[in-house]
Amino acid sequence: MELFEFASQIATPDYVAKKIASCELAISGYQMAVAIELSIVAVCAVAAVAAWRKLKHGGEDVWAGVCWVAITIGAIAAFSMLLSLASIGSEYQNLAAWSNDPVTKVATRVAANL
Repeated sequence: MELFEFASQIATPDYVAKKIASCELAISGYQMAVAIELSIVAVCAVAAVAAWRKLKHGGEDVWAGVCWVAITIGAIAAFSMLLSLASIGSEYQNLAAWSNDPVTKVATRVAANL
């Protein structure tokens, strides 16, 4: 079996289109996750500042716990957001590879001519 014949069976235009669509779908999902995580970080920051101010002005000790819980949840959400951003970068690399790979382009042309 020749190389072009083998490539045309693996990288058909439908297969390449599915891989590109899969990358785009993953990117949009990770972008949604980043938006949610960013909103969690913002809410936790506001809650931590509010609890700290309440504690500072003679509030109950429970506000110290609220402050630490808000900081902890915010830190976890921020770390999760960093992982989601790294995943977005990885998916953009996959998208670029599937969109611009010379073997994929040749295989797509060969498959279209068969």
